Amino acid sequence: MGLSISNEDFIGRWSLSFSDMDFVNGKPAPARLGLAVQLKFFAAHGFFVQDDASIPIDSVCWLAEQLDVECDAVNQYDFSGRTARRHCAEILQYLGFRRLKRPDREELTLWIAGELCPTGRSVGAMLEQVFLWWRDRSIYGPSHKELERLVFATATLSRRLVDRGERSSFIKHARIAGSFYCRGRRPDRLQYDEG
Repeated sequence: MGLSISNEDFIGRWSLSFSDMDFVNGKPAPARLGLAVQLKFFAAHGFFVQDDASIPIDSVCWLAEQLDVECDAVNQYDFSGRTARRHCAEILQYLGFRRLKRPDREELTLWIAGELCPTGRSVGAMLEQVFLWWRDRSIYGPSHKELERLVFATATLSRRLVDRGERSSFIKHARIAGSFYCRGRRPDRLQYDEG
């Protein structure tokens, strides 16, 4: 299975609290392990897993042991099904997350522009940081693909304007891109004035 996890983080990230156990055990038995995986994966990474191939097997087995179920019970959970989507909404409510709002998106875009783009990180590395930014603020945002487009567009714009020596103009354009993106327009399709 995909992501690896250090021994130091393992127990903290994948242990269920008493309230987590109550939350998970309130669901039908076949769904419990999948729900627990979604809960702990989201808490650790800031987004929901789409299939069990992305989850460290040791983590699944540790959760299964805590729930007193077999480790392979996770294979019965459809991570992209309707029940999983409902569980994701319930997890967000349980954890106290709220939906991303326009001011949040503008703040995020400026943060990407001002903090992440100057570091020269890859889009993938910036994406990880953005998910953590959301998680730390208890905000749940758009899909992975939408976010990837926003990060890519902001990074592309950053490179263009910084290469031309227009750093201050970059922040202004990033604010505009965040504002347009909030209205459902894709920032990678925006046209900017050269002057």
